[in-house]
Amino acid sequence: MRHQEPHYPQAARGDPRGRSARRLLAVLVAAAALGVLLSATAHAETTPDTEAATNPVVASYASDYSVTAAEAQRRLERIPRLQELMAALRTAEAPRLAGWGIDHQGPMTAWVWLTGGQPPSEAAAAIADAHTDLQIRTGAAHSHTALLAAQDRFGDGSGITTVGAVGNTGQAPSGSDWLDELSSIVTFTGISLRSNGIYIGIDPALGADAPPPSDGLGVPDDSSNPGPIGRANENSASDTRLATAIARLTQDLDSHIDVAFDVVDGRGTQDDAEFDGGRGMSSCTSGFAAVTRDTRVYGILTAGHCPEVLSMRGVSLPWVKGYESRRADAQIHQIPTGSNHLLLDDYVCNTSGSQYGVCDLSGDTTRSSMHESYACHTGKNTGTTCGTVTDISYRPTNDGACKSGSATGRKIACSSVFVKVEGPSLYTCRGDSGGPWFNLGTAYGIHKGGTHLNKTPDNERCDVPVVASYFSAIDEVKSLLNIDILSAGNVTVQ
Repeated sequence: MRHQEPHYPQAARGDPRGRSARRLLAVLVAAAALGVLLSATAHAETTPDTEAATNPVVASYASDYSVTAAEAQRRLERIPRLQELMAALRTAEAPRLAGWGIDHQGPMTAWVWLTGGQPPSEAAAAIADAHTDLQIRTGAAHSHTALLAAQDRFGDGSGITTVGAVGNTGQAPSGSDWLDELSSIVTFTGISLRSNGIYIGIDPALGADAPPPSDGLGVPDDSSNPGPIGRANENSASDTRLATAIARLTQDLDSHIDVAFDVVDGRGTQDDAEFDGGRGMSSCTSGFAAVTRDTRVYGILTAGHCPEVLSMRGVSLPWVKGYESRRADAQIHQIPTGSNHLLLDDYVCNTSGSQYGVCDLSGDTTRSSMHESYACHTGKNTGTTCGTVTDISYRPTNDGACKSGSATGRKIACSSVFVKVEGPSLYTCRGDSGGPWFNLGTAYGIHKGGTHLNKTPDNERCDVPVVASYFSAIDEVKSLLNIDILSAGNVTVQ
């Protein structure tokens, strides 16, 4: 059949009006078709974007990375697949694996970082080549395994230093290495897969060498002004001190850590914590939980000759009152309010291997009831050791053993009210001061010190028995600080 031309009424061939009509009709048809196409395209682009924007996860991603909701939706749906691909690359390049991650700024790109400069294996390259949003990068200095090992070796910082000479005062010798206090100020460690190193968070206010407060707290027997001490994150002095500590530790740690590292701000990172006796503090050992009778402040005891600036569980504990008085060597530090910390009426009573245990405190007793009883002590460095009470009228005579009125008061003679313990397996060394003395759930006192056979360094090690230990009787501690020992149950400090 012959193809017939379309018929346009009143328009003969060669008639200009007919050509105009045909053009107009064609334009109208094309415009209509284009309108349908544009409408469909606009619907295809805007409808998913509108729907995606109602999802809070999608909306948040779009806002964080300045992309449309539709692009955010696409990326979020793509991420699980990228994680699978990165896992495959990590397996294929396990010996060289240094890090991995996803770049969200700009075009989203997943990447795996390898040590050394040689190209990846054929298997790994094939995986990456099949995906435009997946890269393999080389040139890292440290493997992921090496970073984990370095973090484990560092721990809280205490494992990288030598204990050095030890004594019985619970304080580091004057001029001791800055690194000796490192474990007290470290609040966290982590690994940065992006920068190929570890990072160490610190809070200088937790250190025993923190400067004393300048608001009247230097008078330990002024219970009317306990006040908080420590840091204020927005305080310029605190910021300056942090910067100084970061610079100093970065230099000092350089010879102790064999991978790249950064010392960073670790202030204000502590979780809700539990506090009880027989635990390590930034300096010394915690004693029993207590509450002041007048102001009802809940706190933890330690020795009065320990620093007034102390922390425990990564929490700075404000000093309340206490010192090395002639009758008792004790102080109490407040458990900060507002953080739901838990103060336990417990103490570490056994540190012998698998038998490590915590005991519940049932009460306390008087000094006269301790004579020739069997008593035990827990210190953070020597653990739990025991002996027999041989003297309830012991009087320390070493220089500065007792002071008048404050931690920095003049030296005075101690009264004959301290308790002496002897035994063949009794240990104590620097850092144990302040720990609890007890007998089967009964509080006996707060550790003050011990006597070695002589003062040679070999005989002041933590693994060498002492001739005798002595402590402040708990009734003298209660009288000095005007406190009661917590033994009726745990307290949440709100």
